[in-house]
Amino acid sequence: ELRFALEPLTVLLADHLAAGIASGVVRPTDPRRLAVLVLNLVFAQIHAVVLGTAEERDVESSGAELWEFCWRAVKKESNP
Repeated sequence: ELRFALEPLTVLLADHLAAGIASGVVRPTDPRRLAVLVLNLVFAQIHAVVLGTAEERDVESSGAELWEFCWRAVKKESNP
C-alpha cells in the first residue's frame, strides 16, 4: 500500500531525472531506479528527524547536506 501511495512521487522524480539525463546533466542510468534510491535516502532522513534519532544540531543543516549528497550522486561527471 505504501508503494502504491508513493508511486506518483516516484514517477514525478523519475520524470525529472529522465529529463536531466536527456539534457546531459544527470548521469545516464535507469531514472526510475535512481528516483527510488534518492527517495529512500530522503525518507530515511525524514524518519531520523521525526523519530528524534538525528542529532539536534544536524537537523538544521541536514536538508542542505542531503541535497548536496543526492546531487553529487545523480549528476553527470564533467570532463576536466
